[in-house]
Amino acid sequence: QTTEFQRLDAEERARGQRDFRIEQERVEAARLVAGGDVTAALEVLRRLAEEDPQNPRWPREQGAALLRARRFADAAAVLEAVQARHPTVEAARLLADALAAAGRADEARQQQARYEQAARESRLAQVLNLENGP
Repeated sequence: QTTEFQRLDAEERARGQRDFRIEQERVEAARLVAGGDVTAALEVLRRLAEEDPQNPRWPREQGAALLRARRFADAAAVLEAVQARHPTVEAARLLADALAAAGRADEARQQQARYEQAARESRLAQVLNLENGP
């Protein structure tokens, strides 16, 4: 039992250290984007995506960084891929913005409508969860 406890404890500590390091890198990427060094931020986000490939957060943040860097076509491509694999309300909004900025007006309107529908459904789900309690 002691050996099993030690193994589980070591795994938990390693997971905690990894999560802490990932959060530090995420904060660093956000700082780099805010400071205008999108290239460095994209490198950090690329590393995070490689390390945590099942997490749609990293490519979504890459899309947001590309959008901020005014690399609209690249942002749209990344965000389209994210939405195809892991659709979220936030990525839908970012994709609508990227498509509009890339000059893809018809697609942007369609995506904006999808975003608005997803946002409504999300708000409704939140209200229903509040009504039903924990």
